[in-house]
Amino acid sequence: MSKNKPLILFDLDGTLTRPREQLKWHIVPVLRKLSRLADIGIVSGSPFAYIQEQGALMWNSISSLPGASVIIMPCNGTQLFVWSPKRCQFVCEYGLDFKNYLVSNDKEAIYTALIRGILELQLQFIDENQGFNKLTGNFISYRTSMLNWAPGGRDATLVERKAFAQLDKKKKIRSKLCENLRVTLDDLGLPDIEFALGGTTSIDIYPQGWDKTHALRHFPSRPTWFIGDRCEPGGNDYALWSLLARSGNSFSTSGPKETIRILEEEIIPILEKNNASS
Repeated sequence: MSKNKPLILFDLDGTLTRPREQLKWHIVPVLRKLSRLADIGIVSGSPFAYIQEQGALMWNSISSLPGASVIIMPCNGTQLFVWSPKRCQFVCEYGLDFKNYLVSNDKEAIYTALIRGILELQLQFIDENQGFNKLTGNFISYRTSMLNWAPGGRDATLVERKAFAQLDKKKKIRSKLCENLRVTLDDLGLPDIEFALGGTTSIDIYPQGWDKTHALRHFPSRPTWFIGDRCEPGGNDYALWSLLARSGNSFSTSGPKETIRILEEEIIPILEKNNASS
């Protein structure tokens, strides 16, 4: 990983892959081409295990290329994993902790109350949508540096996830839950805790400043681009997308197919031109 090499950051679900699906072969060639010109970073709200599983084709195809580097930044970049050629695996070099944040701010006891408040809102969602028959379980996931709340349940299959996504699109379920969550957080004395819509089924909850812009702290002086799919206000890509948009270095995508087009028509030509003139 070179400190002077350009860095291309990607969201994962909805950008390089379909939500919670494996990376497909058709996107690998353009990523291999990109890896010769820039380092690749994955900035996702997902935990490391999810990212590692979904991006297996990328690690296997790129990690062996001379000079190529892929960096995994789970939970909005509040964790950092780099590839170790000697150990042939990703190694964690940085990580924050939500509970430690609360302890350091004398709010340790509030964590339990926060979980209770989320579960009360979960019960409200269930009561108001009793006709929704695709509900599963595992509604709250502690990801060390954030909480992930999936009102439909993290145990959902792809079919069940799509059913909740359709309900959410129709009734704005998560947006309404976020409004109530803001009230809960303020009542608990947690105005410094923020949230954003994660993917199509969940809500990410974390301390202020622990959004995806946190990833840039690891690379403060490198030319950086970003591609994500949830770039609208309230989406978990919005903060990073809007920050890099000031320099024209961010793109919103509708899925892997458009991501390939953005790389081939927008980013790679710029990198090749810059590389030729340097």
